[in-house]
Amino acid sequence: APVLNNVEKIKETAETPSVNTHQGAIQDISQDNKLQGDTTKPTCIKSEKVPAMLLDSWLYHDGSGFYYCSRCIIGDKRYLSCSVPKCEARGWMTLERGAPITLRRTHNHGPQPPHHLQELWFFHRLKLRAQREVDIPFSKIYQEEAVKNPEGAALIPE
Repeated sequence: APVLNNVEKIKETAETPSVNTHQGAIQDISQDNKLQGDTTKPTCIKSEKVPAMLLDSWLYHDGSGFYYCSRCIIGDKRYLSCSVPKCEARGWMTLERGAPITLRRTHNHGPQPPHHLQELWFFHRLKLRAQREVDIPFSKIYQEEAVKNPEGAALIPE
């Protein structure tokens, strides 16, 4: 399936995380941990790095339909927040590829629909091609990608 090919390509690229050691970020993380106490909920499901809607932005998918933005990296942990606006869910994961996400605060909403992941990958392919192939009309790029991934095209109208 086209989505799997995109996932495999991204997994081949090396990740170069930016480390944020800002004191305010550390205080925010500490506050998150105090609020939830020791009620961590580790998942046994491997996480997956997936494209966000913004170009060159990434999310982390926990395999259960929830997506997280990276807030900062401190030491060997990446601290995350839910990608849904106004959701206060927070978590962390180690820096290894596929590391499970441990929740520190729970979500105030349900998981994204199963097709959301395919929608993100299809939109990612469109953005990359539009950026690299500036002399080709977007409608032509869309049509070519729609042939490769009709399920994704059905989710994002031209």
